[in-house]
Amino acid sequence: MRSIASSVLLASALAAGCGPKVFPLASTGIIAAKDDAELVARGEYLFHGAGACSGCHTTIEQGVAIKAGDRPAPSGGHVWKMGPLGTLYSPNITQDAKTGVGAWADDDLARMIKHGQRPDGTAGVFMVFAVGHIADDDVRALVSYMRTIAPVANEVPRHDIGLLGKMVLGGIEPRSYDGKAAPPPVGPTVERGRYLAWGPCDCRGCHSEADGFAVKAGREFVGADAPMESEIEGDTNKYLAPNLTPDPSGIAGKWTEEQFLQRFKEGRTQKGSPMPWGNFQNLQEDDVKALWAYLKTLPPTKKDFPLTVIPKK
Repeated sequence: MRSIASSVLLASALAAGCGPKVFPLASTGIIAAKDDAELVARGEYLFHGAGACSGCHTTIEQGVAIKAGDRPAPSGGHVWKMGPLGTLYSPNITQDAKTGVGAWADDDLARMIKHGQRPDGTAGVFMVFAVGHIADDDVRALVSYMRTIAPVANEVPRHDIGLLGKMVLGGIEPRSYDGKAAPPPVGPTVERGRYLAWGPCDCRGCHSEADGFAVKAGREFVGADAPMESEIEGDTNKYLAPNLTPDPSGIAGKWTEEQFLQRFKEGRTQKGSPMPWGNFQNLQEDDVKALWAYLKTLPPTKKDFPLTVIPKK
């Protein structure tokens, strides 16, 4: 009994000490929304296209139903079940003041996009790891567009983090920011492709080997370590983010540019795929060409992926 009581007390102490840490608020460079039609349109493109924000800030069912031209309300509700770590929920980021981000200052929104840091100083786990570095002008465009989104009252559950999750996730820090003031201009260039792959589209985040939550340096774009379980109830398939390098075993080595362009035009073909294909159907052709141009410059790395959709045996 004594050992059990001691274990309970230790677990309680760990849980209390492993909650989310509060960090000094990171500087955003004073990014403010602007009522500028061109800027808002660029933000809309990033939100529903390159950045795929609406693919995560909707329910799983709504996210996989997105197709070219759709503008679903980002009222949250996507669920990530992380086993013993707990369960995460994407928040409502409409302009509802009570259940969304309508009461947040522009600076708060910019800080979350740039650093993955909430207004209370804690880190937003998903935003720290699942969003690439975005140039200040594009952050300003996103914030400007978000201010035009109609409020939707939808109370999303708080993250349900277990003891192990508090120990693992509690010490995560807001990310440093090495973005530029302005993004490369739209065009089928390597520079633009690199910005998209490491920034708004964050191809690096899924198509790389990882050590825990962090991408392994030097193993970017070589494909994921292991396939992911489907988030769709009843879908028993697993999905593997493939090697994108120009090695004969990689996408940029196996495919032609035309095949790459066509795949983005097709959109979602597998309902359970974690790739936000519906959002990426909204990509401008020059941006898809830019991604291709950048992938062709990567060091060729041999890593076969016979299947990207793996049926359950």
